[in-house]
Amino acid sequence: PDDLAMKHIFFVLDSDPATTQHDYSEFIVEWSGKDLGAKLWLQRNLFEFSFPAAKESRWLHDWSASPGITWKATPRLDLAIEECYTRFEGSSDISATGSSFETIAKGSFALRTNLSAFFDVRVIRYKYEDLSGGDDVSTFTNPWVGFSYAPMRKVSVVLAYGVDPLNFDIDYEGRAIGRYNYRERYLWENPAASLTDAERSLEDRRMVCLRALFNF
Repeated sequence: PDDLAMKHIFFVLDSDPATTQHDYSEFIVEWSGKDLGAKLWLQRNLFEFSFPAAKESRWLHDWSASPGITWKATPRLDLAIEECYTRFEGSSDISATGSSFETIAKGSFALRTNLSAFFDVRVIRYKYEDLSGGDDVSTFTNPWVGFSYAPMRKVSVVLAYGVDPLNFDIDYEGRAIGRYNYRERYLWENPAASLTDAERSLEDRRMVCLRALFNF
């Protein structure tokens, strides 16, 4: 249905003849009941870069599986949890080999009719495989906890601490968009940085936030 469509447009500008091949596929299935909901998202992403003049090619490949569950535990308590396992590999000059496991736990509790407490905690663990025998393992945590007050039907005020996921019903691949955008921008602005460098910078962005939202 049109009101449920994601309305996302993807485009790529490439040279002619093309030096890059991109093979992408995804699958999403969702189910919802009275108090319980579930979803599963699968993705595969493959890039191949060809350099005929240098007679070489490079490649980058990852695939992900992301299940999620939502539960209305009581009329005042809503809970949700999402997992995302990603496996990545590629040519040594553009990609490390390893995996990541991400968990996002969310919940809200109505203290009063117009006042609620909430949490949105993200934990991600990276494991890079080292050919010399040892693995490099790093874990990062991004909490987001606080209160939301709605004095009017279309106005709300949020007071919280942590790393803001900025989820205004816009997401990327099942996750909240704010933390993802910061990480990707950091990698773009720092070409020599790794994913763990970006995650470490994101973890350092914890702050107190006071925000008013007006819905029109």
